[in-house]
Amino acid sequence: MELDTKIKDFASYILSLAEFTRYKKAREALQKDPEALNLLQEFDNLQHLIAHSEEKGIEISDSEKIEIENKLKKILDNQTCLEFIMSENAAIALTKRIAKKLSDSIGFTLSTGGCCGGGCCSH
Repeated sequence: MELDTKIKDFASYILSLAEFTRYKKAREALQKDPEALNLLQEFDNLQHLIAHSEEKGIEISDSEKIEIENKLKKILDNQTCLEFIMSENAAIALTKRIAKKLSDSIGFTLSTGGCCGGGCCSH
């Protein structure tokens, strides 16, 4: 079908852009770096635990805040983590720009994801 071909061509083009090639390389590097992968997983787990606690009205303790700050500092000090985060943010921003341009072109607003729509919790 012509539509399928055009979509595949468009997707191939998008995946060839610098933002996505950078993200792919950063994701591959992250998968090969157990320390970096562990740091991001631990931080993600902490974020989910805190979000769950806040939903229940439980205040975050000072020790939990310190633990989060320490994890975040370790992540920002880890070059693999930092590159992954920066490249992921660039790829997400590009995706949003593409969706906006496509929406403008067809006169119909396309969703760019919200909670659990990708990005922040889909490593």
